[in-house]
Amino acid sequence: MMARLFIISGPSGSGKNTLIRSAIEQFPDLLYSVSVTTRTPRPGEKDGQDYFFRTPENFRKMIAMGELAEYQEVYSGTFYGTPREFITSNIRNNKSVILDIDVYGCMRLIKAFPDAVTIFIDVPSEDVLKERLLKRRSENQAGLEERLRKAGEEVEFSKGRYCYRIVNNNLEEACRELTDIIRKESRE
Repeated sequence: MMARLFIISGPSGSGKNTLIRSAIEQFPDLLYSVSVTTRTPRPGEKDGQDYFFRTPENFRKMIAMGELAEYQEVYSGTFYGTPREFITSNIRNNKSVILDIDVYGCMRLIKAFPDAVTIFIDVPSEDVLKERLLKRRSENQAGLEERLRKAGEEVEFSKGRYCYRIVNNNLEEACRELTDIIRKESRE
C-alpha cells in the first residue's frame, strides 16, 4: 500500500469526524493528524486527541517557528493550523495520514502536499445541516447562523476543486464510499 495524505473537508455538521473515525477503524495504519486551534474545547474533547488547544500567543509562536504547514483564522478570533512534521514524518515512514480541514486550508495544504487526495463531505440540504447543528447544542443563535453561512460558502467554493465528493445522506453508505476511496487511492 502506498502512503497518502487524505484531506477531508466539509461544513460543520456534515459528519466528517464520524466518517474519519470509521475509516481509521477500517485501516489501522491510517493515522489522524490532529490540528492545532485557539478555540475552546467542546464537552468531551481532549487536548492532543481531538485538537491541540493553544493560546493565541502559543499559536503565533508555532507560526514563527515554521511548525505549521498551513493556518488560518476560520471564525472571528479562532485560529486553526496543521502541524507539518506529523504529516511529513509519517508519509516518509509509509504511513497514510487523514485530516479534517476547511476548504481554504485544504487549498493551502495541497500546495505543500500536491499529491494529497482531497475529499469533500457534503450534506443533502441546508435543512439537514441545520437540524444536525441544533442537535449538537454547542452553538448559540449567532454561532449557528455563522456556521450555516460559512457552510454555504464552503459548498460553493468546493465545487470542482476536490478529487471526490461524498454526500452524507446515509452514514453507512458514506462510510463505505470513503473506505472505497482510501482503498483505491492507496493502491495507485
